[in-house]
Amino acid sequence: MVLLKNYKSLRLIGIAENTIKMLQGQLTSDIYEVTETYSQLTAMCDEKGYVIADMFASKQNNDFLLTLHSSKVEKVAKELEKYLPFYKIKCEIDSKPVVGVVKNIVDRHCYFKNKQISFGLNFTDSSTGHGVDEREWKIMHWQQGIYFLQDFIDQNQRPQDVGFEEKRISFSKGCYRGQEIVARMHYLNKKKTQINLVSSLQQSKVKNNLTAPILYDDRFWYLQKTT
Repeated sequence: MVLLKNYKSLRLIGIAENTIKMLQGQLTSDIYEVTETYSQLTAMCDEKGYVIADMFASKQNNDFLLTLHSSKVEKVAKELEKYLPFYKIKCEIDSKPVVGVVKNIVDRHCYFKNKQISFGLNFTDSSTGHGVDEREWKIMHWQQGIYFLQDFIDQNQRPQDVGFEEKRISFSKGCYRGQEIVARMHYLNKKKTQINLVSSLQQSKVKNNLTAPILYDDRFWYLQKTT
């Protein structure tokens, strides 16, 4: 486990069905699939299809939690604020720390799993995490094709530009903000940015680096655009 010091959760309090209906129109994933067991990778776009923030959507009893990088919390809260009265929902910043869980099997708030590894979240009163360094946590996600908007040097991007299509977008759900443009780019086969994870003993200054390097285990790790 690792304490995600740079992450906070927005807690949405209200009738669960109302919250789902509101989030369906705001987020790129199908919120009806979120349960107490399964969280979800998702994102919020603006009307032009540019990503405002990426996040994890989780359910805890009747509340929904949107867990995201602290730098995006106020922006997303402001975006949601204008819709809350129509659905009789209250939004507040949750006080509990966010812990990232890495195991063979994650049985609660799991948002990714394959035969080798599972990722999940833990919302706890404890402020300690152990077992995984936060840099390693991020690199393990990159290895599975899970990317985070705040890591990219250029954050003015659409989902196809930051590798969000496969794991953060539902193309079978209804409309959401920016959906028309995101879907058009998908179905018209617009060339997507091909992303590779690269590690090196020396820091790279190649022009097609998409992220700043992370120094971990005596190596530099970064995401690079395939030429």
